[in-house]
Amino acid sequence: MAKFEDIKEQSATGLKHAIEQHKYTDIRVDLKPSYVIIPHGGIYKKGAVNMLILDLGNLKVNSEKNKVGGDDKAMAVEEVMSRAYDNFKIKLDRVQLLYAKPGEDWNSARLAGTSPQHVLLPISINLLLQKSMFDNDRRLAKMKMSGDLPLLSLSLSDLRLQEILQLAQSIPLPEAGDEDQELEDMDVFSDAFDIPLDVNENRIMKKVVNVSAEMAEQEGESGPSRPQDVVNRTILEMKFEIKEVSVCLQEHTEDGDIPMIKLVLTTMGTNVTTRKFDMEAEAYLGGIYLQNLKFKVLEGGPLINLINTPTNEETRLLTFTFHKADPEGPEFESTFENTEQKIGVTFTSLEVLLHQEALLSVMKFAAQLQKSLQVEESPTKEAKTNADAQKKKEEQSKTAKDKQAGSKGSQKKGKVKDTERINLRVTAELEGFGVAVCTNNTVITNARINGISAGVVIQDSKTVVTSELREVTVYDSNTKTKYPKIVEIKGDAVLKLNLTIYNNATEGDKYSDMSCVDTSVDVQLGCIRGVFLMRFVSDLLEYLNGFQVEELQSQIEAAKGKVREASEAVTESAKVAMAQLAEKSPRVSIKVSMSAPVILVPQRSDSLNVLMVDFGHLDVSNSFSPVKTDAKIPAVLDSMKIDLKSLKVARAELSTEKEVVGQCLVLEPVSLNLSVTRNLAFGWYKEIPAVDLSGQLESIEATMSQGDYKVIMTLLSDNLSEGQKSDTVAGSSKVKDTEMTPAQGQTTDSEKTTTDGQNSRSADQALGQFMIEVVGVKGEMKSDGSLTTSVILKDTVVDDKRKQKQEAGIKSSHPPIR
Repeated sequence: MAKFEDIKEQSATGLKHAIEQHKYTDIRVDLKPSYVIIPHGGIYKKGAVNMLILDLGNLKVNSEKNKVGGDDKAMAVEEVMSRAYDNFKIKLDRVQLLYAKPGEDWNSARLAGTSPQHVLLPISINLLLQKSMFDNDRRLAKMKMSGDLPLLSLSLSDLRLQEILQLAQSIPLPEAGDEDQELEDMDVFSDAFDIPLDVNENRIMKKVVNVSAEMAEQEGESGPSRPQDVVNRTILEMKFEIKEVSVCLQEHTEDGDIPMIKLVLTTMGTNVTTRKFDMEAEAYLGGIYLQNLKFKVLEGGPLINLINTPTNEETRLLTFTFHKADPEGPEFESTFENTEQKIGVTFTSLEVLLHQEALLSVMKFAAQLQKSLQVEESPTKEAKTNADAQKKKEEQSKTAKDKQAGSKGSQKKGKVKDTERINLRVTAELEGFGVAVCTNNTVITNARINGISAGVVIQDSKTVVTSELREVTVYDSNTKTKYPKIVEIKGDAVLKLNLTIYNNATEGDKYSDMSCVDTSVDVQLGCIRGVFLMRFVSDLLEYLNGFQVEELQSQIEAAKGKVREASEAVTESAKVAMAQLAEKSPRVSIKVSMSAPVILVPQRSDSLNVLMVDFGHLDVSNSFSPVKTDAKIPAVLDSMKIDLKSLKVARAELSTEKEVVGQCLVLEPVSLNLSVTRNLAFGWYKEIPAVDLSGQLESIEATMSQGDYKVIMTLLSDNLSEGQKSDTVAGSSKVKDTEMTPAQGQTTDSEKTTTDGQNSRSADQALGQFMIEVVGVKGEMKSDGSLTTSVILKDTVVDDKRKQKQEAGIKSSHPPIR
């Protein structure tokens, strides 16, 4: 028969003939189950000690011949190619783990498959190994491997887990002695360079010469420009999937083992494809479920899922992909878009239920389990462990230094990399995440986060980070409230971030170019509208107070201690980072546009009368400018402008769609302008201050009538008292309708309604005015810590604004203060 490479491009008929003529090897392997017994103390005494039994299962290996013959003459080439493999089926059946006490018949339990002695229920692994019949055909993958594990089920109680750990710790380990010291003193080859050259030198050299001659001969026969050498042929295809993983923890009581927690993972798998010039891998998780087996949604209803995946069978909860391409490949610029490594993470939707009673039972169970599993190590063992860890750390440090030195040497000889090449691209996306807070009696709140995306692109010249958060909503589950959304977003997105970090962007000749920066930050924040209801806050505080249980105090205090330690470490790291930034003074370009939050304080949860605090709009931007100096390079100044606009406070009335239909300003819109100039070269150029801060606040105008005062105090009183167990505001609800009317589009004698629904006060009805004119503050802080400050107050005015008094000219004024 001719070589297959001569007929590889022919029709399906010729391919079928080549497969039929291929030699077939029949393999039949059947290894009966073997098991390993691990007795307590390491010494086997039949029927006298606790034992851990590991059944290794039944291993079968069979080969299977592909049949491509028959009457079907119209078989497609792709179908024929799928059969051009030698198939080997591998099955490992009934692998299990048991724990047996003295007197228990573990062998019968092992044969039965399910029993109270089982820790790991019998599992079966199926593998299919496929090897290409024709290695020279570039259309066929050289090797294929697929497999699955239908179920991995683990079940044990807290007592059983404690017994297994005690068994493992009871097995004596060999103590360090003279033999170990002799082994340490022996000369061993740490790497290939330590092997003496006179060890079988002639034989090794002959082998190298023979292999080199064979490679040269093959290159001469095939030629350097074979088309097959540039084809991105598939070398390996691997697929493996675990259908379900189940872990059940039980609580041991006098009445027996009671199921406590069950964790279920569905559809865990991985796909790997290796080609000549790239490699692609995928890992996925279909869903995750965490159940508390003691609680149900309703009496006789379904169990409570503390963690739930609201997806169907076709949708995966988590998908992780990794793609690595060879820069020397022919399709690197086109197909792979100059990207060496690409990572993708997709997270669909996950729900977390913070059920108070279920969480308390889980926390108590975890605390008891942790207490029962605590093991005290002997001082000698602990000292030996610390010494080994220190020795290993020193070895790793030495190895890292050697690698760093080697990399420096290799960098000198390496070629310059392409600046357009992307070393790593990471994309992540979260479609939805929900958290519900509830008790046995009521659902308090439900929070949803939808649409989180992030990306990272790393190149030799720069690193780009992008992020976007599209929606955040916090719901109030009270059916009687008129504010079902405690927190919501007004606009397209909550957050948009673009961060670019440049490498060596201001080094050398680029230092004088003010358009070159080390870091660029562009942030856009949408408007967040929040509603403050004391009843809602009280429900959350009451929920949190339920976790103040004596059994959990030690656990809570330990968690608080860890949080304090972590915060201290973060503080120290921040101080070090700030010191480094002060030394290097990098150029950071900032552009921030933020629609500040709007806070609504309703009179009650069923009222549309609110006190509205609008924090306005904030813009932050900066620019860089050079200053000529006696040195060869200029000093650089960073000028930052901060503008806060339209900060205001008003009492208002909302429509049923929660839009403002009428408002009366208490604090007129306030604008603030700040200018901050930093001397980035203050380390060597002292003629300009390190920080120069200047600002201007045009005016603050607050107007309040007697009706405003009554309405605001009634509003705050009703809001703060709602939901309290002692209802002391029965009388206040009667006056709300009469005293809140000014915000409902009606006016008092001192107010007029404009066309846009905003109430303005009449100057003729004014009572009095207090005014402070021109307040200025100026100060300087020297490098030696000395401080000089001056405050200027131009004038204060207390004026009686009643009409009859204004005609009489009554006015009180005070001289300026310096």
